[in-house]
Amino acid sequence: SARADQMRTTLKSEFGAFCDALAAGRSVGLAPLRLQYKDFAVWHNRRLEDEILRLRVQRYWEERVDGGFPRLELPLNVGETADSRQGAAYRYFIDEEMKRRLVQWAESERVSLFTLLFALYLQLLGRFAPQRDVLCSLINSGREHPALLPIVGFFVNSVLFRCTIDGDEPFRRFVQRVHREVLESLDHQAYPAEKYFAEKNIPYPEVDASFNMLNVNQTAENVQLTPFAPQHQPHAEEVKFALQ
Repeated sequence: SARADQMRTTLKSEFGAFCDALAAGRSVGLAPLRLQYKDFAVWHNRRLEDEILRLRVQRYWEERVDGGFPRLELPLNVGETADSRQGAAYRYFIDEEMKRRLVQWAESERVSLFTLLFALYLQLLGRFAPQRDVLCSLINSGREHPALLPIVGFFVNSVLFRCTIDGDEPFRRFVQRVHREVLESLDHQAYPAEKYFAEKNIPYPEVDASFNMLNVNQTAENVQLTPFAPQHQPHAEEVKFALQ
């Protein structure tokens, strides 16, 4: 997100200032932070006690819990054990022209590039899983207020996102619907879904797919990525979702 980008820019700027000062043998006079992570923790815990917020989020989830959450029926080969956490990476680079066209299309529809890519991801899930109702996790930076941008800390929030995939729905209309539903889900993220499910004694749903988009500024002008170069790279790292 733009806010995550701003935080990274701030950290890089401060890190560069320290390096330059160390090389020059002088001290750095950075302005003190207005807030610390502990301030965020206190503020967040107080928000959880807000009865109006709790009731609003409760109404939101009651509409979505009706009928239960569908388990994503992915065509998986999990190996020897069903709880295997060993994952593999598949990297696919697109060139600048394709990126430009994606950004242009998103701007013409008045949605973000994030929304467009997330809509494409949901369509992919709809092709993998033979079902109309899909459930996935939407990773959000969790920095809802600009004052949180320069603070180092783990603010990431995993937001449940339930979506109906209709093969007959025009893609433009689908993107607009995803745009509205993403904004609505983020608007209710302040009160964790886990807390709501615990209060209602409802088992937290199994989530097999997750989506995240990181805006990473290119750090070196001479770095060149090979366009359209797929790579399948198994690794031993633990993964949290079957598909992410």
